Amino acid sequence: MVAVKFACPLDELQHWLGLLEVDLRLGVARRHIESTARLCWLLVDKLEADPKMDQEMFTLLSLRLLDLQRQIEPVKKPSPALRVAGPRLSLVPR
Repeated sequence: MVAVKFACPLDELQHWLGLLEVDLRLGVARRHIESTARLCWLLVDKLEADPKMDQEMFTLLSLRLLDLQRQIEPVKKPSPALRVAGPRLSLVPR
């Protein structure tokens, strides 16, 4: 196995975001997608502490990660119990 060397952490984040996007489109196992997303978030945390990074590129990559995160966890529809129900009809035995 060959170790991949990145010029900077932003390049590494871009690499993993690309893999995450491909995995989402291919529909790989959810645990694999979630672990790749977690790695991306760890890189974001690391980059936030770096004062010398390219802020514009970081913002673009962060937004891309948020978009991918929305694809991983789509907005949930409200459960039927939370809906306001109208009057209920009931059958009365004769």
